[in-house]
Amino acid sequence: MNENRILSVALAGLLTLPLLTACGGDGAGGGSGDPKGLTDAGYASLGTSDFDGALSDFQKALAALEPGAPGFVRAAMGEVDALIHIDPGQARDKFLELARSYPDAIGSREFSTVGGKLTSEGKYTEAIDVLDAGLKIFTEDPKLIAVLAKVREAAEKAGDTSALKSLEGLGYL
Repeated sequence: MNENRILSVALAGLLTLPLLTACGGDGAGGGSGDPKGLTDAGYASLGTSDFDGALSDFQKALAALEPGAPGFVRAAMGEVDALIHIDPGQARDKFLELARSYPDAIGSREFSTVGGKLTSEGKYTEAIDVLDAGLKIFTEDPKLIAVLAKVREAAEKAGDTSALKSLEGLGYL
């Protein structure tokens, strides 16, 4: 009888081990295979200005998601947000590709948000590229126009002649 009990406990332990391992992971987002948890962890890291940690979480989430799957655009926008602070040029490029690939999910609000964040980082040329692309889709959008005016003001104040030439070349000055 005692032998059967030991065998039952050992068998139960072996059967629950895979479940515990699947729920564990590396501590980020509740497991390396949980895209939603990783995305949530990425946004939490953004909130504490841990941009490298956020980028890592978002990229792990994206690796676990099929393009177009629920949560994909949210994770991709998080990746863009982290990249704004790490590599603004790559942030711009990834955002514009995301906007081209998912036009139903990326609206004028996302264009103005990304343009505004790039402006806050002093990356005026990248912000202009994003806002110009947005205005080509959402012509006359008041929020995009307002953010573009803030970019112009900030670029003038900073003396960023490259950004001002870009604005002029696009017909915004």
